[in-house]
Amino acid sequence: MAKAKASKTPKRPPPNETDNFVVFCKNHAPDIAPGTFASQSVLAQWEARRDAASVQSHSHPDLAFVYMYVRNAVEYAGRLVMFSRSKEAVAPGDVVGQFVRLEEQLRQLDAHPKKNAVFKAWPRTSGTALALKVGASALTAGEQFANSICTGSLCGGVANAKCYRNDERLLAAMVDPPSTMCVTWAEGVLEELRTMTIPPQEVWPGLGIIRKDIAMFHHQLADEFESAIGATAKHTDPIETEPTLSNRQMQILRTLLSLGAVNPDCRCTTQRIADTAGHLEHDSDGYKEPVAALVTMKLVLSKRGSGGGVWLTKAGRLRAQRLPKKR
Repeated sequence: MAKAKASKTPKRPPPNETDNFVVFCKNHAPDIAPGTFASQSVLAQWEARRDAASVQSHSHPDLAFVYMYVRNAVEYAGRLVMFSRSKEAVAPGDVVGQFVRLEEQLRQLDAHPKKNAVFKAWPRTSGTALALKVGASALTAGEQFANSICTGSLCGGVANAKCYRNDERLLAAMVDPPSTMCVTWAEGVLEELRTMTIPPQEVWPGLGIIRKDIAMFHHQLADEFESAIGATAKHTDPIETEPTLSNRQMQILRTLLSLGAVNPDCRCTTQRIADTAGHLEHDSDGYKEPVAALVTMKLVLSKRGSGGGVWLTKAGRLRAQRLPKKR
């Protein structure tokens, strides 16, 4: 009787560092002792890489990366502020854990090669505020807020523990269970946030208000992200393909936006654009070439003849909204 062939169990692929923290530590921080301040920083780095890998295949990865880093940074910053308002004792390890994650998200954001281009192309939401920070969009307000909390936390921890962020004593300090160095550092962070960075008497006196504002911020940021994707969906690489505008062309876009020239019924003549822009001494002929170039760029449309004029396309309106304010 023929022996049945033994079935071979397929070999599992070896774990990679993106999915396995132990592998990541062996590759990047083999000498870091577990449970220390430094080990928390390594964990934050691994989590940031894992999160980045999850959005790598997004249809608009640059937008997704920047959105993710700002969203995560605000979440960690918000938790630190809530710790500073808590009436119950906060574990020093929790303070350290949120701080190093906030620090790493901001580091990844600043290191992203398309960060400035994404911020420039991001849709604006006027009057956006988060705590004491106000920006042209939830993205900018969120970045400012996260940076202020990170800076305040760093200053408070360093001053109270009397050591720099990269001091070997701090890096080697035990977080779990917490050493005296770790406790002192965390106390400095909370005191700085509570009394200097965001004092309760000025904003956010209680946890309920903080949670509500942070939740509203996340919804607004998500809406802006969807708008950013929609505005760039027709382009292969919208961040790189936006045409460079001359000062006169930017002036025309701003003027059309201020006049509400966003459809054929609200079209404006070049003479009215010149008058509104404050160039009464200039003949409207000086605006014909810039307008023609904007038509070629598909930022404005025009109608010739008697009763003709120009108006912004949707792309032109979005571009005009992103232009820096004239000083």
